[in-house]
Amino acid sequence: MARNMTTGITRRGVVKGAAAAGLVLSTTGGARAQPLRQSVTAPDFRQATLDSYKRAIANMLALPPSDPRNWYRQAMIHVLDCPHDNWWFLPWHRGYILNFERICRQLSGDPDFALPYWDWTATPQLPDMFFDDVLNPASASYVDFNSLQDAFRGPMTDFMAALSADQMKSASARGFATVDDLMADIGSTFVPVANARALTRQSPALPDFAQQAVAINVILDTLGLTRFEDFASSSAMFHLDRPGAGQLESQPHNNVHGGVSGMMGDFMSPVDPIFWLHHANLDRLWGVWARGRGGQLGPDDASWGAEKFVFFVDQAGNPAPTDAMGASNPSGVQYQPGSGDNAVPAIAAATAALAAAAPRRPAPQIFNSTQAGQTLRVAQAVTMPVTVSPAVLQGLALRLGGGAAAAAAVVAPLTAMAPPAPSHLMARIRVTAPPRAQDYRLRVFVNCPYLSAGTPLSDAHYVGSIAFFGNHRHAGGGSSSTFTLLLNPALSRLLATGQYPGEQFRLQVMAANEKMEPQTLDARVEQVQIYAV
Repeated sequence: MARNMTTGITRRGVVKGAAAAGLVLSTTGGARAQPLRQSVTAPDFRQATLDSYKRAIANMLALPPSDPRNWYRQAMIHVLDCPHDNWWFLPWHRGYILNFERICRQLSGDPDFALPYWDWTATPQLPDMFFDDVLNPASASYVDFNSLQDAFRGPMTDFMAALSADQMKSASARGFATVDDLMADIGSTFVPVANARALTRQSPALPDFAQQAVAINVILDTLGLTRFEDFASSSAMFHLDRPGAGQLESQPHNNVHGGVSGMMGDFMSPVDPIFWLHHANLDRLWGVWARGRGGQLGPDDASWGAEKFVFFVDQAGNPAPTDAMGASNPSGVQYQPGSGDNAVPAIAAATAALAAAAPRRPAPQIFNSTQAGQTLRVAQAVTMPVTVSPAVLQGLALRLGGGAAAAAAVVAPLTAMAPPAPSHLMARIRVTAPPRAQDYRLRVFVNCPYLSAGTPLSDAHYVGSIAFFGNHRHAGGGSSSTFTLLLNPALSRLLATGQYPGEQFRLQVMAANEKMEPQTLDARVEQVQIYAV
C-alpha cells in the first residue's frame, strides 16, 4: 500500500514540468493536444461530452472503495488537503480538477473528454441536465453516510496507515490523525441523499445572494483587482492555514456553494457533480485575470511556488500530473470564452498604465474599525464605524467616474494626494462562525440609513453576502474566518445617486437565514478593516 503514496509535488515544480512537456499523453499512447473545455450551457455544447461525463461518474461510483479513483475517494482528497482562505486556493484546485479530468477520460473511454464549466454569470441557475441520473446527487446511485462509513472505513484505515511523512503532517494539521477523525468530520456535514441539493428542477435558480455575487459587474470588478492576494486569497505559511478569503473566493466561490447548498455546503462537496464545473469556471476566471497581466500566475513570493500538494496520486500510485498551472497553459488546456473574457484588453491596458505611473505600488492603506466583538443577530444589523482618509475617498471617487466636482464634494476642499490614486476599496471582515454555519449568511451594507430585515439585495447600499463554506476544525486553529468584499460596485451606485459616504464609513452586517426571525447567534464580528489598493 505504501507504494500508492507520493511524497509531494510543488506548485513551481509542476509549472516547470508542464513547460517542458508541452503536451499531455492520451490514455492510448502518443501525444495529443488538450481538448477545449466548453460552457455546459453554450449553444454549441457537445452532448457527447455530457454523455462521457455521466459514464465516468457511473464507473467511478461502481469502483471498490479501495480504488483511489472511486467517486467518494476523490471527494475525500478535498477533505484531507484542499486549501481554502489562502493563496494556494486556486493552484491546488487547478491540479485537482486536472487530475479528475484525466480519470474521467480513462473511465469514460473518451480520450478527448474535457471537463465542461458552468458559467453561472451567464446562466445563474443549475443547468437542467444536472437533475438527470448520476448528475444528480439525490439519485439512487448515491449513498447516505452510514453506508459510506461501513464501506470506506477499512480501505481508508489502510490508506492512512500508509501515508508518507509529508502526507501525515498535512492530514494531522487538518485534524485527521486517525480514520475516526476523518469519518467524524465527514459525518458532521454529510447530507442525506434526499436533501443533497436545495435547488430543484422546478426551482433551479440560484438565490438572490448568489446571483448578486456572480453578476457581471461584480466579476469584472473582481478581474480588475491588481494584487493576487485581493483577487484570490491571503498569504499564508502553509496551505492549510486560513488567514482569509479574497474576493473571488469570498464572493462567487462561497456564495455559489451556499446557493446550491446540500452537499455543496462543505468539504465533501465534490460528491455533487456540479462541483467540478463550478471550479472549472473559477479556474477559467483565474486564467482571464492572469492573461490580462501578461501571464502573471500569482504573487512574487518563493514560498507560493514551493508549497507541496501531497494527495494527488493516480491509479498506479504515482504522483498525479498537475500541469497547466499557468495562464499560458503550456499543456494546452483551453477554455471556450465565457463571461469576463472580453475584459482582458482593458485589464492589460490598466495594468500597463498602473505600472508606468507607479512602478513600486504602495502598500495598502488600512483603516480599522474602532468597534469589535459585536454579537451577530438574525434580522438585526450590527454597525462597525471606520474612519477612512478623505484623500482616499476623493481619489477613488475620481476613478469611479464621478469627476473632480463629485470627488471634491465628498470631502471639501479636494485634498492633494500623491499618485497613484487607489483603484479599489476593500472590506475585510473577521467573524466567528455560528453553530450550523451553513444555515446562515451575513448580509453586508454600507451607510444604509434605513436598513432592516426587508431591505432588498438590489439596494444601492448593498455590498455583498458572506456564505460560510468548509467550517473545518483545524489543529491549532479557531472558529473565526476572514472574508473580503470589494466595495467598488456599491460605491459606484452611491456616487451616482449622491449618497457616496463621507469620512465615516458605517459597515453594517446582518445575519440572515430562510426564516429571518429575530435571533441572537453564538457568533461575533471580531474585526472590520477597510483598505485601499
